[in-house]
Amino acid sequence: MARVSSASASQRVRPQSPGTAPRPRNAALLGGLFAVPAVARFAASFFPDERVWGLNHAAYLPSWAAWGLLGISLLLCTPFILPMAAAVGRLLFGAKPRTADDGATGLFPRAILATLGAGVLFWVFRMHTYFLGDGAVYLAEIYRYIHGLQGSDSVLYSKGSAPGTGWIVAQLARFAFDAASGSESPLANPQFAFWTTAAAAGAGFVVVAFTAARDFFETAEERAAAFVVILSAPGVLFFFGYVEYYTLHYASIGLYFMLLARAARGGSIAAAAAALVLAACFHFMAAVALPSLVLVILARSGRGALERLVTLKSLLVFTGLALAAGAVAYFALGIHTHGSRVVLSLYPFGKEGAVQSYTLLSSWHLIDAVNYAWLLAAPLCFAVAFLTGRENFRAPDVLAALANVIFMSFLAFFGNMGFGMARDWDINAGLGLACVFLVLTLARRTPADRRRAVLVYAAAGSFAAVLPWLWVNISVPSSVARAKAVLALDDTHVAGDYALNGYEHMLKYFHSTGDVANAIWAVKKKIEMVGYPEDYKELALRTIKDAAVADKRGNYDWLFDRTAEKITAMQAAGVDSTYAGRLDEYIELAGESILQCRSLPPQWGFDDAYVEGQYSRFAAMLPASPVLALVRAQLEAARTGVIADADAFLRGARALRSSPTLAAYAGIGLASLNLHAPARDALLLAVRLDTAFTLPYLYLAESEQRLGAAYRNDAIAHVQRFLATPDGWRVFGSSAQRDALTRQGQALLQQLSTP
Repeated sequence: MARVSSASASQRVRPQSPGTAPRPRNAALLGGLFAVPAVARFAASFFPDERVWGLNHAAYLPSWAAWGLLGISLLLCTPFILPMAAAVGRLLFGAKPRTADDGATGLFPRAILATLGAGVLFWVFRMHTYFLGDGAVYLAEIYRYIHGLQGSDSVLYSKGSAPGTGWIVAQLARFAFDAASGSESPLANPQFAFWTTAAAAGAGFVVVAFTAARDFFETAEERAAAFVVILSAPGVLFFFGYVEYYTLHYASIGLYFMLLARAARGGSIAAAAAALVLAACFHFMAAVALPSLVLVILARSGRGALERLVTLKSLLVFTGLALAAGAVAYFALGIHTHGSRVVLSLYPFGKEGAVQSYTLLSSWHLIDAVNYAWLLAAPLCFAVAFLTGRENFRAPDVLAALANVIFMSFLAFFGNMGFGMARDWDINAGLGLACVFLVLTLARRTPADRRRAVLVYAAAGSFAAVLPWLWVNISVPSSVARAKAVLALDDTHVAGDYALNGYEHMLKYFHSTGDVANAIWAVKKKIEMVGYPEDYKELALRTIKDAAVADKRGNYDWLFDRTAEKITAMQAAGVDSTYAGRLDEYIELAGESILQCRSLPPQWGFDDAYVEGQYSRFAAMLPASPVLALVRAQLEAARTGVIADADAFLRGARALRSSPTLAAYAGIGLASLNLHAPARDALLLAVRLDTAFTLPYLYLAESEQRLGAAYRNDAIAHVQRFLATPDGWRVFGSSAQRDALTRQGQALLQQLSTP
């Protein structure tokens, strides 16, 4: 016989035979309602490019997978799931009903097995991509740290948000790297620290889920349903090696929710407070859960005046006051116009080319808020509709759980998810967990003949929802496809550097896997987002070194077109600089790209006609440019073998500001004219602009040799630097050319070393 509550008639429980699965009259209807999210996800899978990112995960999976997931989801919404839940419950929690305060006899071995199995599962299916959030940024800082390179401690340790997590991950990465001793083992991979902490935190979280399920419910069936609901929140993705600093926070905030529920029912308040402090050490945003702790403290104070404050009305009044105070600060501090690190702005802001249009009330953000709700809690929203009752919201544990949902919702809606929620979903994934504990708390106070079916269907719906979410992120091809679509949603709405950041993450991944075509695609997207001159140069370099021959000329066509657009736009606006760069930088970029094409093999499509056509295009735009005059003189010198226009080289060298390639051409040309002093200046500029470009050192040393004994030591140092760094010559021709340069440098060094 199930235990009967004496609190009220509405909470009385009908007698049930031990182990008998409930069969509510409306089970089919209930299952049909929980099938709605499944059908919605399947329908959304036909729209991979639309703003339904909270639903359309299956769009990036094989079509058979989408249909299969639909079938599984619908099957889980039939009454068949009820006896299945009973069987799972017996497997996990034993056959006999147990009270919440009984001993753990028979449960401990099951909990250990579940924990170990989950840890192995999290490790085996760990993620290998890092496209969302700031994952690639943290990986880069960890790489610098473990290799002893200069980096940013404030980023590595996330001092402004997650110092505890940052320190743990950094130290683990360093320990693993040292243990690897420079080998190619997974220990040397910066992701190893994330994989390890994720699996360990996930195993610990399983203990939390197991314990919470046992705390909340008495029957094995209900406990199994609660266990599945907790583990099916989308934040479980963190435990599969997700590269971000939210994993330990998520696990610890789950621990806090469990201990808070215990405290509200008479357990240790100190334990709940300690868990909240731990969560805050892992990430400061845990502070939004503080109101729920205060509420429980008031309810347990033993003072009638304070206890009477613990009502739904008081919670709503406090919420309104918090919103009002936040609004005053929002406008008084000017956050509404320029945003802050924590809160989105109300109006677009930023310089042209880097305007943040993803704002608080923008249509993109409002639609994303709906997507976020679907992602985090769609099945749970259906469950709440069957569990709410006026009397439930008089209980401190329900009010505390509700407070967490309310204040975490504020963080989700107002929080500065500057990349867009589709990429920054992870910031407040704990909201999904807060919704889970609200549902469990409400269910605990709902009559058994209703709550059991609702819990089982909520578990089935949550499990069906999380499957495609995990699949699409863990599968590398699917993760790549989804990341491309997600970035495209907001690359014209978020600030240019935010958009560029996402494509930089993808570029790093494609580079690490040797995917040349996609790496070049990512560089092009970076140029489209902002268009820094350095990205144009990277595109040229990757095209020369890596691109298929059939794509090389097309990439240069694209590069020249974008460069011309930049110059034309700046001329039309009458400005010498934009957010992305200065006019002179793009002029020099055009010039060096033309000369690069002149040095590339004609069989690649870079014949004289192509080079002359591109030169004429920019010369018509910039007829008085000394930089293009230098380019013209160099083209003529390459064609005839004679430098006839010394003045063009001198004026061009003096005009250069940013191009090491043009500075090298100018220096070599001036040296050929025996103008070694200006040649030296130009060549020093070349190596100063690009310290990794070492070919100019050879010609610099030759000019210094001719300038006399005063420059002899400099010349020796420079030719030695040249010979020691052949990778920096950037000579992409035959090995014979490289051999000739080596002999030239060795001969020069011998001359300089001879008294």
